[in-house]
Amino acid sequence: MPTNYERVKAYRERKAAEDQTFYRRRTLWERYRISLEDWYALLDAQGNVCAICGTDDPGNKHGWHTDHDPITGVVRGLLCRSCNQGLGKFSDDPERLVRAADYLRRFGADDSIEGRRCAR
Repeated sequence: MPTNYERVKAYRERKAAEDQTFYRRRTLWERYRISLEDWYALLDAQGNVCAICGTDDPGNKHGWHTDHDPITGVVRGLLCRSCNQGLGKFSDDPERLVRAADYLRRFGADDSIEGRRCAR
């Protein structure tokens, strides 16, 4: 008699064979409580580009990152790999991002001096 684990594994394998989107649908629902159709509608509403930088390249083989508020779990948008990692590095803190943007503006391309670059 098969164990529960074996029955669940067989079910998932059967469903995956029947529907190529099975795991994607399941993951979206379990993590973010959105359907695959809602996910595609969000991507379409964004013009099939990153919600932050506007690139049409997700930056990896797995596709777009589903960005969500870490406290509420609400999906905010779909991001490329770089923008998703950038938000994570700044702990989703808008004030830190504003300070970082201000910092970069202070040292803009027009203000750069070739001699100030670090030697590697």
